[in-house]
Amino acid sequence: MFTPNQISATQNQFNKILETNVSLINATVENCKQIAFLQCETAHGFIQEVATATKKMYDVKTPMEATMQAREFLVNSAKVAFAKNQEIAKILQKSRVLFNDVAAQSVKSAQDKVVASVNEMETLNPALASVVSRPLQTVLNTSKQASEMVSDLSSQVTKLANENIDVTAEVAIKTIKPVAQEQMIN
Repeated sequence: MFTPNQISATQNQFNKILETNVSLINATVENCKQIAFLQCETAHGFIQEVATATKKMYDVKTPMEATMQAREFLVNSAKVAFAKNQEIAKILQKSRVLFNDVAAQSVKSAQDKVVASVNEMETLNPALASVVSRPLQTVLNTSKQASEMVSDLSSQVTKLANENIDVTAEVAIKTIKPVAQEQMIN
């Protein structure tokens, strides 16, 4: 039969696995919310920049003034986009570090301890250990799958954000470069 200490130790390990997975899921959701907020904030800022630039364009008197207004708009928009993308990159880096540290260490450690507890039970009561080990294996497999799913989600978010950063940088460079070259000529 199992001792109360063995049962308690096993329950504690399961609780640690669940707490770790819930913490990782919560961190992922929070990071997604932060990124979504930054993207909305960036879009809002861009719309305000467009409105301001449009109003200024109504007041221009010469082609040179129009060029200067367009350049100012492009430079300001690029600065804001780059700054927001840097914030997103920091959030993603924090998420990646969290997953690498917590998921790799805590979940694996907790799973190993649960397996060790089952092995210990087997020496005391092989029949009961056999009955208990099947549901434990299911829980461990489910825990592993949940960790992998959360890790995959984090990787997908990182990939998407990096692609957005690359596209934004490329568009900004393609847009600003001709204006800057034109200014050099004039």
